[in-house]
Amino acid sequence: MNVEPTTPDADQLTANTAFVAIDKGLLSGKVSEQVEAIVKFPSLFDRHPFPLLINSSMLKLADVFRVGSNFTRLCILRVCQQSERHLDKILNVDEVVRRIFSVIHSNDPVARGLALSTLGSLSAIIPQRKQVHHSIRQSLDARDPAELEAGILAAGRFAAVSKTFATNISERVSEMVQSVTTPVDTKLKLLNILQHMHHDTQTAATVRQLCVRLLPSFPSEQFVTTTLRVLTKLAAETLVDIPEQVELLLGYLTGDVRRAVKAAVLSELLQLSRRAAPLWSPANHGALIRFAAETRRTAEKAAALAVLVELARSVSVRQFDLAPDGPLMRLCQAEAYHEEAAVAGSAVQLLTALAVHCQERGVRPDVTASAVAACDSLLLLLTSAGGAEGGRRLRAPLRCAVSLASDDATAALLLESVGGLARAAPAGPARRALLEALCAVGSQRPHVLAPLASDVLALLEAPDTDGDTTVQLCTLLLQLRGGSAVWPDSEERALVAAAVRVSHWQAYKIARQAMRYGHHGAASRLLGPLLAHVSTEQMQFWLSALLEISEAEALLAAPAADRDMSVLSEASQRYARGLATLRASTSPTEQLEFPVEFCRLRWRSLQAHIRLWSACRTLQTSPPPACVANAGAAGARDDSQRSGRVTAQLQKSGAEFSSLADDYGRLHRASFDADPDSLAGVERLQRCCHLVAQAVGWAVRRTSPETVSAAACPAGPAAAAHPAEEACARAAAVVARAHQLSGAARGVDHRHTAALLAVSRLLTAAPLRLPRRFFQTLQRTVISLSVQPQPRSASEPVIAHPITSQLVVKIDGVVGHGRRGAVFRSIAQVQLRVTAALQGKPPADSKAQDTTIAMSRTVEPHNDYFHGQFLLDLRLPGIHVVTVDAHIVDADGIQWLTSSTEQLTVRAIDETQQSRPSRANSTQPH
Repeated sequence: MNVEPTTPDADQLTANTAFVAIDKGLLSGKVSEQVEAIVKFPSLFDRHPFPLLINSSMLKLADVFRVGSNFTRLCILRVCQQSERHLDKILNVDEVVRRIFSVIHSNDPVARGLALSTLGSLSAIIPQRKQVHHSIRQSLDARDPAELEAGILAAGRFAAVSKTFATNISERVSEMVQSVTTPVDTKLKLLNILQHMHHDTQTAATVRQLCVRLLPSFPSEQFVTTTLRVLTKLAAETLVDIPEQVELLLGYLTGDVRRAVKAAVLSELLQLSRRAAPLWSPANHGALIRFAAETRRTAEKAAALAVLVELARSVSVRQFDLAPDGPLMRLCQAEAYHEEAAVAGSAVQLLTALAVHCQERGVRPDVTASAVAACDSLLLLLTSAGGAEGGRRLRAPLRCAVSLASDDATAALLLESVGGLARAAPAGPARRALLEALCAVGSQRPHVLAPLASDVLALLEAPDTDGDTTVQLCTLLLQLRGGSAVWPDSEERALVAAAVRVSHWQAYKIARQAMRYGHHGAASRLLGPLLAHVSTEQMQFWLSALLEISEAEALLAAPAADRDMSVLSEASQRYARGLATLRASTSPTEQLEFPVEFCRLRWRSLQAHIRLWSACRTLQTSPPPACVANAGAAGARDDSQRSGRVTAQLQKSGAEFSSLADDYGRLHRASFDADPDSLAGVERLQRCCHLVAQAVGWAVRRTSPETVSAAACPAGPAAAAHPAEEACARAAAVVARAHQLSGAARGVDHRHTAALLAVSRLLTAAPLRLPRRFFQTLQRTVISLSVQPQPRSASEPVIAHPITSQLVVKIDGVVGHGRRGAVFRSIAQVQLRVTAALQGKPPADSKAQDTTIAMSRTVEPHNDYFHGQFLLDLRLPGIHVVTVDAHIVDADGIQWLTSSTEQLTVRAIDETQQSRPSRANSTQPH
């Protein structure tokens, strides 16, 4: 498999090659080839959003716009509209604008309209161009419809970014809207300009008064809906007019009988509830509740309930009257059992939001009971209706059910209902949606799934169960057993038989779920047959590595009485083979940094446990002579030295576990794209290493066992008991009991070593749940750097003159995202670090002692682009290696180790030293 490396140099080469190919199309005499080249620019900008490339491309496009046809100008307009996020990287803005603005003086009104529209798309980078403002103002008096429409659109774009233009154009737009000679369709377009008049309070107030005054003067349906939308957007920006706007909308909601107006009003109320829910008053809530209770139209009732749902999910829920006989609760109880599924679904969502609020505050448990009953009724209604859209319609109520399952009692009630519906539902989307909800609850509270074991087995053995449903049922079965090494024979047989019936990909998904929930014995039995059904060598290595890891963990999960050092050694050897195979499965496109590092740290931890066992048994195999040990302890003034060399070995083992904990911490900080559960799993393993290190410190230094108990405590509240956390708690209890039994004993004795061995057995026997990040990456963030200056060739360094000037290092960076974008966390800042290190020894006559220069600064990406400059004072002549690092800082201010690195070789030349021999030679006589 030949894959080109995705290094910045390769990216730059690809960008230059693509630009040259597109430039050839622009220079072609055929319009078709020109258009084909023009439409490729947006994708080129997205792949390589560097300023030099974008500036050169926009200059080329501006030239074509100046001399081309209207069709090519239209295509260039579309390029500018699709690439607005990259326009701020244009360096020669004046030149680009000059070439496009020259078309304004054309005799063709269509060409003038295209020029105005293009300038409008560039408004973000030229907000204060007076000549463009003047041309737009003149276009509002144009008689050609195309030029007038383009002027209106351009006016809207500039009004959104320029306070000066918005203030100056507001009076002209107001006159045209109120004029009798202005056509109605033109007035509707002009009204959209007024929504951007929010730069100052005086202009916003004037525009609002105008629009409110126009409402009774132009009562047509389209004019009223457009004006209300403009007023809503204007109020959402200014915020001070939101209470007045809510009152206005509620007045039209109850006073206007037209359906289109009511639908538009409810849509605007929904926007205001999302934007500024705290500014709603209890009177507004009451008016909306009354309308929802009194209206007979199901669409309006569902829309009003949707607005109430948004308000209930915000801080405005504190203003609601939750009395059982209040209007809100009566509305929920009446509409939650409505015959229309849309109305009932919105009411159930409202009840769920109120129940979640009551659960957080610990009040009104009857609201939760009502929400559970309504959710059960709606699920029964939707599953009995069936249909092709049954699975999609079940999503919202099932999300409500998952939100309500905040305690064991409520979760048990909901799972009993959802499990019964899943058993009765026919095979298809509805059953899969119900099982997905069961898996979501089971991932947080697996112990409540126990009553569903028989139902899961019955569905798993049913002949009509398809492959995707089988994977979900096997996931439920794995969650139900919670990592237990001992399974009932019926469940194990059902799991293996289900994996045989489904496809190889679905069987792999079942094995993957088994490893994620700690069932490595079942995973090894499922992965073995799959090795003969892979299509690539890379997948062969990947499955072989998973098989080795699962077999190693299955050995560790054996009962504690059957495990000794040979079991740990065999598991360590399997991990070593799995790590080597895992590294062989990497490729230039799939580096697998997290799985490789995770597997390496697990192998190192097993090695550390083996050395801990060896150190503990040293006290039995070669105990120290009493006289020598006492003399050594007296000389060192340390009672722990009475135990001889076991003390030094334990101290070394404790230092090794501390180093392992630091390495797990680095893996945690390097996993910027990992999901929260994966980060929590890495943190648990780090806590286990800390606990062993503290336990060893207690045995050697005779410190208090409270440090071990502190290391065993989780960092945050856990949603459910985890095997690793339970093992840490039991290990801390073992140390506490051993501390009580040892009393005032001096040195390390058999009670301490027995406690350490018990701690090691407990932590190694805890089922390891491989994190999701090991198998799947939902978020992918890549930083690409371009460093200037660049050498003429890769083998030559950059020449710098340290005495006469400083070296300017320019850094352009682009943040690349995967298909899903920022799922878990986003980049707020990027910390740039530049380090210049002199290679070799400094000159003998140099007074400077420091041969390394380190500088850093923090920049904020704008549209995924950032830029930084550094001045390097390379005072010492010689070869300097300049290293540029870009580190990610998220929105919480946490700096992650995920970074991108570039290196530059610079040769500093001292011109004064080079000129001395020539001057000396010139003074010699001939």
